[in-house]
Parts: sequence; C-alpha cells; structure tokens
Amino acid sequence: MQGSQKQGQKQKIYDIAGVKIGGERGETPTVLVGTIFYSGHKIVEDPKKGVFDKAKAEEIVNAQDEMADVTGNPCMVDVVGDFPEGMVKYLEFIADTTDSPFLLDGVNAETRIHAVDYVKEVGLTSRAIYSTISHTTKEDELQVIRDAGIECAIVFAFSTYDPTPEGKMGLLKSVDGGPGLLEMAEKAGVTKPIIDTAVLDISSLALSCKAIRMVKYEYGYPAGCAPANGMSLWKKARREKMYYKACEASASVYTVSMGADFILYGPITSASTVFPAVATYEALLGYGEKWSGVEQVEGHPVYKMF
Repeated sequence: MQGSQKQGQKQKIYDIAGVKIGGERGETPTVLVGTIFYSGHKIVEDPKKGVFDKAKAEEIVNAQDEMADVTGNPCMVDVVGDFPEGMVKYLEFIADTTDSPFLLDGVNAETRIHAVDYVKEVGLTSRAIYSTISHTTKEDELQVIRDAGIECAIVFAFSTYDPTPEGKMGLLKSVDGGPGLLEMAEKAGVTKPIIDTAVLDISSLALSCKAIRMVKYEYGYPAGCAPANGMSLWKKARREKMYYKACEASASVYTVSMGADFILYGPITSASTVFPAVATYEALLGYGEKWSGVEQVEGHPVYKMF
C-alpha cells in the first residue's frame, strides 16, 4: 500500500487465491486489474451467447500474466458480461486460461446473480470477487452472495449528489438513512470488503484518491479505484493519441502514489503500458521504505525491477 496510515487503523492484507492485497506503505505491491469482454471490445462477436475470439483473448490474458511475473505487480481480471449466458462462457474461459482471481462484473443484477450461481456450482468461489455492492444492490442479490459463500466483494462508494471524499465515506456508513455499504457487505457474508472510491471523470480522480487515504486510515480495508474511468472520458487526451499512453501511465502512477491497493486500469491490452510504469514507482518506493525498516513481500517490484 502506498501512503502511510501508521496513525490510523492496522492495515488489513487479504489473500485472494494467492494474490495479496492491502497493507502498509511499501509493503505489498498494488494489484493491477485489466478489463476484458467489455461493451465494444473488438474480440467479442456475440455478447449474448458469449462468442469471442478465443485465440486473441488468450493472448491478451497471458500478456497480463506475463507482465505481472516480470514486474512483481499482481494481477486480476475484470470480467464484464452483458448477458447471463455470455457471462458464463467468459468465466469458463478465464478460469481455464489463468490462475488469477477475477471480478464478476455483470452489467445488471440478473447477469451477476447468474455468474455467482455458476462459480458456486463449479467450485470457483475462492477466486471470485463480486463486483459490485453499491447503494442500488437489492436484498435478493445480497442473499445470493451469502448463499454462495463468496468472501470478497468490491464495495462501490459512488454518489451522484456528493462526490467529495466525505460523501464517499458517508456512503460506507449510511445510504439515505438506511444501512451503509459496509453493513450491506456484512449482510452478504462478505469478510473481505475492497473499497472502490468511484471515479467519475479525470479531475474527480483526485477526490477519489483522497478518499482512498481516508478509507484506509479509518477502516484499514484495502481500497482503490478505476483511473480508467477518468481516462475514457478525458476528451483532450483521447484526441491527442500520441500522448494518450503517457497520460494513462501517469494517471495510474498518481493513483498508486496516493495509496491505492488496487487499480482498475482499463482494457487489459493496456498492461504493457501500466505495469512497467507502476512497478518502477513501487520499486523505488519499496527501496526507500527498506531504509525505514519496512520489509517487502516476496516478489515485490523492488526485487524484480532493479
């Protein structure tokens, strides 16, 4: 984790199918999460039935795994599905192609619930991360998560009326006077909540990063966000293609420097840009923290990049 929380709560570290997430400054590397099968992804031929270019999908998933091995930053796969049948096909492929944990990121409740039923049926719950529990999540969805025994979920602190760090923190405790997001996660049987502080656009990334520090200080939970959400709406950077990748890398490194334990960096094909940039920062941070007595976990970028 980057960004000291020594005066706040003890920082929790989760182990999710061998991937460690959380911890103190310079102790564990940030988990980098690439997204696949999203709306508009060119490898998808039929999102309803889950037909896609398997050779290309395998190539880009393997490329992310390779970047994780080379740099020392662990990875996860954000599996997006628009339809229940398609989502199951995607999950079958990911489970067979990589050992990495994966996010059950269905775009609607029906698809997410179908995904949960699938991972429960085939015994993949230990690798699955529910995405997401938000203020719109209904009771039946929470019950499905509990019944499946899924331990880990993304808790999405998103507010349309108060995007400030304080507003995001408020959602964790209460939603319109009702139970807060953390209480909802507990009701779902989630013992490993991961807090996403919700990026709306590129400028709001700064507020989301401030909220990451606040979450870790007050609760000690792993926290992060999706700088990719800001990048996708940043018109100037998208127009100037010659420096888009530099902006993408910079936004990712900024987020990590502000304390993120994970980042959703966008399309999985951006792994070759994001992993080296983040790992260079974390190797330097880790080396500096060694002089303060902080030991890095095995495989940290400090041991891989120098």
